Amino acid sequence: MTRCPTCGGALEESSESPSFCHLCGARPPDVPLETGGGWGRRPLAEQDVFDLSGRGAVDGRSSTHAGWVEVDRIHRLAWDGFTPADWASLARIYAELDGWAGDLDGPRWFGSPERPPFLVASVEPPGLQVSGRLDEARWCAWDAAFRASLRSLPVLDPE
Repeated sequence: MTRCPTCGGALEESSESPSFCHLCGARPPDVPLETGGGWGRRPLAEQDVFDLSGRGAVDGRSSTHAGWVEVDRIHRLAWDGFTPADWASLARIYAELDGWAGDLDGPRWFGSPERPPFLVASVEPPGLQVSGRLDEARWCAWDAAFRASLRSLPVLDPE
């Protein structure tokens, strides 16, 4: 098993995509970066997030019943630009956000998928995916605080 040079986690390897660490998102030095798009350190702007919901999501959410919203959003963080200090900063950001519930199979806030309200996050090749279900006011406040906290982390340049 190959270990991540950044955090020591196990690297995911497949014939379809290059190796990357599911724990911290880093790629080993011998894996070439995908072509296109650089990165920089700047505040997250609207073009730095995209919503995965195909159900008419607005601001990262789609309405459900009883005032709940479904969230499925990618924050376009540039994993290739992350340093160990950036990973430590991201862990601090997680813990300081409202509703922090710990890192059990990934970071989570407020509750769990089995017991909404909840938010979970995962490191994915295009960025940090945040998904969950909670009330609209709480989502808007949490998302604004999260985006403001990410100011110093590497963000992918707009394509």
